[in-house]
Amino acid sequence: MSKDSKQEELIQHFETLKTEHLLGILFADERMQLKPWDLEMVKRIRKEYDLTDPVMNVAVHYTLIREGMNLVKHTLHENALMLSEKGFKTARESMNYVKWLHQSGHKKPKYISLEHLKSDVERLHPNEFIIITIGEDEYTEEVAEQVNKGSELYGLPYPIVNLISQHIWNAKGYLDLDEMNSLYAIMGLGKIREVKDAMLILTSVEAIVVNRTMDQ
Repeated sequence: MSKDSKQEELIQHFETLKTEHLLGILFADERMQLKPWDLEMVKRIRKEYDLTDPVMNVAVHYTLIREGMNLVKHTLHENALMLSEKGFKTARESMNYVKWLHQSGHKKPKYISLEHLKSDVERLHPNEFIIITIGEDEYTEEVAEQVNKGSELYGLPYPIVNLISQHIWNAKGYLDLDEMNSLYAIMGLGKIREVKDAMLILTSVEAIVVNRTMDQ
């Protein structure tokens, strides 16, 4: 079977399969590094970005390709957000787009919209926020200690600590502890207590640059 024929067959599967069915097939494949809670994660992301099953199937497929057969949460968020913003409704148009991205080397999005995460930012404890939203693998003892420092030493409300964690993850793809401490200091010394004010600061490159200059 030619490469084009294989892709056509894959598209047909994605167009007709419910995402839950697709994941059931993937779970049965020993090559896949899937975890028991992946199904709930996928269902939650599909609902969050209001994706059809065919489009969500492509998001799952593309995530597995990018992450060596691991269903990495932040990458799935990126892919789901990307396809949602394009307004795709079918597997074919979604597959054509990700194929173009792959072949052209076009830069893929590396962020998760804070608007999409607003409810989690406001309701979750910072440690829980990292585990659920960013990923359990990112939650280390060092990260937990730093998060507690943000809320206790600098007196920051939990939503602002969560915003900082997500901001750094969006920018770097990992939780940079030094960057976290710098942003805690900016927010704490500036007596920032409102989410809207924190978001203004976090979208300002100048604020981060000034802080780094002060630390030198």
